[in-house]
Amino acid sequence: MVCRFGSRVVVFAAVAAASLFVTGAVGYAAETVVLGDDDSLLTGIPGKGAVTEDQLQKWLDNDANHAELEIKLPKGLDAAKANIFVPEDNPMTRAKIELGRQLYFDPRLSSDGTISCASCHHPDKGYGFDTQFGVGVGGQQGGRNSPVAYNRIVSKAQFWDGRAGSLEDQAVGPIANAIEMGNTHEACVATITEIPGYEQQFTKIFDDGINIDNVGKAIAAFERAIVTGPTPYDYYQPIEQFEKTFDDIMDELDDEPELKEKYDELKKAAAEHPMSESAVRGMKLFAKKARCAECHAGANFTDEQYHNLGVGMDAEKPDLGRFDVTKDPKDKGAFKTPTLRNVALSPPYMHDGSQKTLEEVVEWYNKGGHKNPWLSDKMKPLELTEQEKKDVVAFMKEGLTGEFPKVESGRLPSDAKKKTDKKSDGKKMAKDAGRGFLGVTCNASDVKVARVARVLPGSAAEAAGVQIGDVVVKVNGQKVTTYADLRAALKDSREGEQVKLRVKRGDEAKTLSATLGTLSAEK
Repeated sequence: MVCRFGSRVVVFAAVAAASLFVTGAVGYAAETVVLGDDDSLLTGIPGKGAVTEDQLQKWLDNDANHAELEIKLPKGLDAAKANIFVPEDNPMTRAKIELGRQLYFDPRLSSDGTISCASCHHPDKGYGFDTQFGVGVGGQQGGRNSPVAYNRIVSKAQFWDGRAGSLEDQAVGPIANAIEMGNTHEACVATITEIPGYEQQFTKIFDDGINIDNVGKAIAAFERAIVTGPTPYDYYQPIEQFEKTFDDIMDELDDEPELKEKYDELKKAAAEHPMSESAVRGMKLFAKKARCAECHAGANFTDEQYHNLGVGMDAEKPDLGRFDVTKDPKDKGAFKTPTLRNVALSPPYMHDGSQKTLEEVVEWYNKGGHKNPWLSDKMKPLELTEQEKKDVVAFMKEGLTGEFPKVESGRLPSDAKKKTDKKSDGKKMAKDAGRGFLGVTCNASDVKVARVARVLPGSAAEAAGVQIGDVVVKVNGQKVTTYADLRAALKDSREGEQVKLRVKRGDEAKTLSATLGTLSAEK
């Protein structure tokens, strides 16, 4: 039977096809990769423990690992194909992504060997972190919440204020930030050069070897490979599109077998990825009464623009956001719209981490934000009912949550250094090789106590039950007063060593036992 609505079928088919997979403009590729579907892309070089030079050599000798990848995106995110950004001078390859993975999780890039990119953007924390502000070396606290590190392949400007024009620029910024990683680019490069596994990879992957620009390129390649998988919304949306396209004949679908079959397929897929009735109502509110889609638009649920929502504008010295970059008065207090994909996995929210829950976020928008001279004209009271607010939250939690790709966070090149006759280098080797690693940082502002500000996921501290807010008072019976005392008490410790921690948690005192890990393999 010939379909009477051929032209509309063609249009709908084009829309449906666009929601499957798209090709990024990254040039000729010997291999096509659907980001998020290929587990081998981010799970590291096969093996366990530190990555050995022999394993690296075998990996690097495989020409397939150096082939430029033709990038495709998963269902849902694929509609953002026009926004794919991979610089011509930094094509994605398996070898480069793997090098970037290692650098991303390696705390040795920081001045004291405690902070990596993952310290503030960890996969176990939704590629953000669950503290209000980022915490860097020495327990120093930044002034902004850690933005998420996924779906960056469809975004150019980075950071809350957009000061970095590319992921390459963003990736190396924190290294030289005094609060974040507290290093210099020169010292970071020197550290990397001393690690044979890194020199081995940089020499093979980049014509000019190890330099800070290539560090940024490798990390950026890894970050571009981190994407969110399909969500329930991505299965419901095609149904809405179908019903809109064929609105006038929905009652006659039984007379159109091809259309009926397609419609049934869409409904079956949605049923296999269900949302609650509340979430479905929230989906409709999101685009209409709640007006979320005015800024959280497109496949990645962001317009990539900057808006003043009134957040933090009642402070004595408010963070002026984008204005500090452009010096344009209209940008005062404006911050970049974040993606809402997987938003439920990365609390707290807003650029200052002031909203602990999505419920608080919706309430902020419902009241129209905080009035100030530069408040976005999009910020107006929404007059949502209590049920409508719950529905919008349900949609964000259920409808916009998909899977992250599997990623290896622990396998890094060994700390073993090259042979040297320099005594100073020999001392450094003895100091670093096998050094024990607890996996906590403390607030530098707490000058009289060692109060835990961060517990690194997968660390010895996490396994021992250390919690944010704990005050460490003793290590193996030795009194600890400050963060410096804590570090001094552990400086001669070794991998696998058992340490007893005495901590105060509120009004309670607890003794915890930790088996120290290593800097090179800590998650």
